[in-house]
Order: sequence, then structure tokens, then C-alpha cells
Amino acid sequence: MGTAWAAWKGQMRAAWAARDAWGAAGVTREALVIAFASVSAWISQLPPTRRAPSAPLTLALDRARTRRRFPPPAARRRLRLRAGVTLAVIARTVGVSGATVSRWETGHREPTGAHLEVYAEVLARLAREVANRGGGA
Repeated sequence: MGTAWAAWKGQMRAAWAARDAWGAAGVTREALVIAFASVSAWISQLPPTRRAPSAPLTLALDRARTRRRFPPPAARRRLRLRAGVTLAVIARTVGVSGATVSRWETGHREPTGAHLEVYAEVLARLAREVANRGGGA
């Protein structure tokens, strides 16, 4: 989330700078509209957990859909090992401890909330990597 947040802040700074400079530097209204439109387009591309949900039901349905596609615990571990990635790397990427990822891989716990979304993205990327190398999943 740090990178996305930094990018968002940069976009917002640019948009506000354009607004402030509008009258002083002769920035046209059209340029201002384009700057704000680019920020809106960027926000709309963020995953649902990175933007304010328009409805709690939408967010709940997205997470339920993600859970249905989620591999079983043993497959998660197998996938990580086949990709050659350590628990520590997965943990840093998702923003949790290595012990938490280990619990997810053994089935003692399940990821929830934003961690579910990020972990699902990580697993999908690992699956693509393994498939591209011909290692199967």
C-alpha cells in the first residue's frame, strides 16, 4: 500500500498545484479538468480494498469471490516453494509476519480483509511464474 499511497499523494499534489496555479499562471479550466480526471481514472484502477467502497455489499461480494478462488492451504505452500520464494518475502509483500503466512499455509488461520486481497494477488503471481517456468501448480 505504501507505493500506491505515495503515487496517489503525488497525483493529488499535482492536481492541487494545477488548481492553485490556475489563475496565477493562466492555467485553463480544461487543463484543470484533465488533471482531476487523471486522478479519478487512477483511483478507479485501484483494487476495491484501496479505495472507499461505494457499498459494503460490493466489498463483501468481492471478498467472497476471492475466497472461492483461493487455493487450499497445502497448495499455497506448494506454490510458494515451487516458485522459490521464502515465507519472509511473502510476509513483507502482504504486510504480515512470517508466522502469519505459515498459519495460512497450514490452515490454522485464513487471511481476511485487505490481507486476503493482497495474498490472493501474490498467489496468482506465483502461479503465473511457476506456469511460465513449466513447473505446474
